[in-house]
Amino acid sequence: MKYVGPDSDQEISSRIQNFQSIKSDFNDRRKVVRALVAAGLPQPPAPVGKLIDALARAGIFRLRACLVGTSAFQTYSGVLGVMLPSQHLQTGDIDIAQFLSVAIEVEDSVPEIPDILNEVDSSFRSVSHMMDGRKIIAFQNNSGLRVEFLTPNRGSDDYQAEPPILPALGGVAAQPLRFLDFLIRDPIRSVLLYGGGVLVNVPAPERYALHKLIVATRRRSESAAKIEKDLAQAGVIIEAMAEHRQYDLYDAWN
Repeated sequence: MKYVGPDSDQEISSRIQNFQSIKSDFNDRRKVVRALVAAGLPQPPAPVGKLIDALARAGIFRLRACLVGTSAFQTYSGVLGVMLPSQHLQTGDIDIAQFLSVAIEVEDSVPEIPDILNEVDSSFRSVSHMMDGRKIIAFQNNSGLRVEFLTPNRGSDDYQAEPPILPALGGVAAQPLRFLDFLIRDPIRSVLLYGGGVLVNVPAPERYALHKLIVATRRRSESAAKIEKDLAQAGVIIEAMAEHRQYDLYDAWN
């Protein structure tokens, strides 16, 4: 028995009922991915794509984890029907977020995260939380590629120093972040253009854009380049949605 999602999601129910008829041939999907990339849609760097594919096959998106950050931004080109500027697509991190309540209530789990990552790259090592060395919140390889786990913090700032365990994600700990609950509420499904396509959960683009505006105003200790990147990504999405999906922006703003 495996958790595949809430029974209120009609798309999931339909996929379960029609599982045999909707299985796609991997080679056919690879051809579609190659065609989309040739047409100009963004493709992640191979190491990033390979790792996200491994995490997806292990089941983290089935268990309602959400890909955030620039790796998620790369998937919006097809969603919004725009060509994303290449200078806004570079990333050295993979950020995975999940609500703690979901991580507990699904009563299912992926294998341990180090085992998944080491199958792809044996150089991955654990990164402890700076305030609690017993808690592992990230993993980093010899090339500097970092996989980090996040969860919303809607309580006291004291919780920033107390990363909770996410049982659905193999018992890894997650860094609590303010405003992350706004970002990952009501995520959408999109596809990372790697291999035969990797089905991922990502934030709704309007929430991604507004979240970038929020965090850009609070990065006082960050570099100007990071703030500029946040604002640029927000601007691209808002401009793309302003004409035909302005009401989605309006609802998210409210």
